Amino acid sequence: MTREDIYKGHALPLRRSHSKLLLEYGCVKQVDGEPYRRWFRSRQMDLTVWYSAEGDIEGFQLCYDCDADERALTWTAAQGYAHDQVDQGEGPRDKVKMKMTPILRPDGAFDNHEALRRFKCECHELPHEIVEFVRTKLEEYEPAGNA
Repeated sequence: MTREDIYKGHALPLRRSHSKLLLEYGCVKQVDGEPYRRWFRSRQMDLTVWYSAEGDIEGFQLCYDCDADERALTWTAAQGYAHDQVDQGEGPRDKVKMKMTPILRPDGAFDNHEALRRFKCECHELPHEIVEFVRTKLEEYEPAGNA
């Protein structure tokens, strides 16, 4: 499978989508030496999917509550699951005059059942293989210490 076979998206502007459904960005920057990526965005979620050179999904990051206290669930074949808070890089208004780069900070419990429910509401425009892959990983998620 080639990158052209994987990518069949439509170009969208790089601002928060007003759509309730996850829609694909067509102009996603690809970085040499990193897996090929696709990016989907809705009003409440971001989904990045990474592919191996053979065209297989090798990981994803599902960001949710993007308009409030954003969190990210990341799964990769090499490292498994990670659940993080997205620190947007904004400090107290009186001390920081510019926005810094967002970073991930380890976060506590992840409600995979709620995330799965919300994902199912927003995934209707995604390719079937991505929906099934992410759905399966959300269903298989076990909190640390319960596996």
